[in-house]
Amino acid sequence: MNNRGSHLFFSLLIAGLGALGAGCASSGGASGGPSGQPAGPIELDGTKWKLTLNNGSFDGREIVFKKEGSKIITASLTEVGRQMRNNTAAHPGVWIFQIFLPAVSENTYRGIYRPPGSMESEATFSVSADGKLLRCSLMESNWFRQD
Repeated sequence: MNNRGSHLFFSLLIAGLGALGAGCASSGGASGGPSGQPAGPIELDGTKWKLTLNNGSFDGREIVFKKEGSKIITASLTEVGRQMRNNTAAHPGVWIFQIFLPAVSENTYRGIYRPPGSMESEATFSVSADGKLLRCSLMESNWFRQD
């Protein structure tokens, strides 16, 4: 194949792969609607989440959400993780997130982030469209759903 034929082949290949990727990104399914929009509100009560990395280092911290009344969902530690194991304020059962209901928008909430032994800070929490990632606006890393 000469340079001209090779260039045409790779151009068509790249265009085809781009079209394939675009089709995958926009297709709806059970886990989300068109264009990655949430299929509906994600229920947090009783769900378990793990922070595998924090600030580029392995952590392993785990939390569970529990609804308290009609206006608050609290996330408490179930596993302290590597980065907090020497923090005397960090132990299973201590809460680190409080999420206020109702949601600001679908799967986005206002709340409080309270690292053990530190001051409380207002934060925004969002859950991905497929319900597998949790993001706190004051943390660099995502939490991954475990159940």
